[in-house]
Amino acid sequence: VTLIRATAKNFHDTVLLTSPSQYQEFMDRWTRDGGITLDYRWKLALEGFRMTSSYDRDISEWLSRDSRPLKYGLNPHQSEAWAKGLSAAGLQVLGGKPGYINLLDAFQGFRLVSTVWNVLGVEAACSMKHTSPAGVGLGRDEYPDEVNPFFGMSGSQNDRFCRAYARARNSDPRSSFGDFICVNGKVEEGFAKMVKSLVSDGIIATGYSPEALALLSSKKGGGFIILEMPLITEDRDSRGDDRDGDRQEMVFNGHRVVLSQSRVNIDWDEIKNRFSETKNLSKEFIEDCIMGMISILYTQSNSVGLAYRGQMIGIGAGQQSRIDCVALACQKARVFLARQRPEAMSYLQSLSGKRQDRLNSLMRWAEEGEGSRWSLPQDSAKTRVSGLVLISDAFFPFRDNIDLCAKSGVEWIVQPGGSVQDESVFQACQEYGIGQTLTGVRLFWH
Repeated sequence: VTLIRATAKNFHDTVLLTSPSQYQEFMDRWTRDGGITLDYRWKLALEGFRMTSSYDRDISEWLSRDSRPLKYGLNPHQSEAWAKGLSAAGLQVLGGKPGYINLLDAFQGFRLVSTVWNVLGVEAACSMKHTSPAGVGLGRDEYPDEVNPFFGMSGSQNDRFCRAYARARNSDPRSSFGDFICVNGKVEEGFAKMVKSLVSDGIIATGYSPEALALLSSKKGGGFIILEMPLITEDRDSRGDDRDGDRQEMVFNGHRVVLSQSRVNIDWDEIKNRFSETKNLSKEFIEDCIMGMISILYTQSNSVGLAYRGQMIGIGAGQQSRIDCVALACQKARVFLARQRPEAMSYLQSLSGKRQDRLNSLMRWAEEGEGSRWSLPQDSAKTRVSGLVLISDAFFPFRDNIDLCAKSGVEWIVQPGGSVQDESVFQACQEYGIGQTLTGVRLFWH
C-alpha cells in the first residue's frame, strides 16, 4: 500500500499498474510514440488512490465492527448487501433483520419527521413506502368535525403519536399497506398496540417504553424491524458526523457523487416570515404549509402534495410531468375528502372481513361508487375547500396545473416560482380565488 501511494504521488515520473486489467492498454501505449501521456499517468494514479482508499476503509470498518449484513438488497436475489456506520449514527437495531429498502425508508422518513420537530416542534409520524411518504400526520388535537382518523385502528386517542400516525396511515391506506413507520419521539404501549394490529415492515423512533418494546418484539414472530435513533439535527447528521453535515454519497461504477443535503441550506425562519406576511393565515394553516414543504422535500421528484388539517392527504411522487403529479395528488385528496363524510364511516361499518379488505372496498366506494359524488365540490371550479393547500417541489411550467387544482378545491398554493410562466400562473390563481406563496426554494429530491 505504501508503494502504491508513493508511486501515485509521483505520477509525473511514474506509471502505476494496480490491476491485470490495465496491462493490455499499457502495452499498446508503450509500443507507440506519445502513448504514455500525462493524462494517462494521472488516470492510473487515481485508480491507485481509489484502491488504497477502499483498503483503508475496509480495515477501519472491520476494526470498528460497524458493518452489518442486511436481509437482502433491493431484491431477494441480491444477497450481497450490508450497512456500514450504523452505530456511528447512533442507530440501534432492537428487533428483526432490516433489508436494503427498509433502511432507505427508515432513514428517509426519520429525516422527514426529525425536520418537522426541528422546524415546528410538533409530534409527527410518517408512513414510508419505497423512499417516499405515503402519508404524513401531526399529533395535534382532533377537530370537532373530523371523522375518526383511526378508521378501525386500535390506539389511544390521547397519545399524540397515535393521532399523528393514524392520520399518516389514513391519508392513503392502500399505499401505506406494508409501510415503514417513522416517528419523532418515544413510542409508548398504546402506540405499540395500534401498530401490532397493522401490516407494516418496521418502525424507527427515538425510544420505546419496555411495554411497547415487548409488544413490538412479538410482532411477525419476532421479525418486525425495530430501530432506535436520536433525532437528526442540523449539527448532527444521519451518520453522526458533526463535521460535514448531512451528506449524500452515491457510487456508480467507481465514480462517487457527493452533495450536501438541501435541508441544511433552507432558512426555515425566512420561509415562516413569508407566510406570516400574508394576512389572515392562521398558525395551524402556516404549520400545514411548512409540514407540506418538509414532506415534499423528502419525496421523490417530481412531487406535489396536498396538506389539510395536520396531514398530507394526497402525494403525487416521482412523475416526469408536473401536471401528472398534480393529477395524482388531487385524485388521492378527493378520495380522502370523500372518506371524511359520515356516510363513509357508515359504509365501512357495514362491511365485514379483514381490515385492509374493508379499507380497499371503502377506497373503491369513494373513487367509483356512491361516495364519488362527494369527492368534488359541487361547483368545483369555483368552490374552495377551506384549509386545502397544495405544495409543489418546483415551479409550474403552465397554467393547466392551476386549472386542475381549482377543480379539486385547492385554496392555497405553495411553490418556489421562477418560471417564465409565473405571470400566467398568478393570473389563473386570481381567476379562481386561489392564494399563493412563492418561497424561492426548489425542493427536488432524487
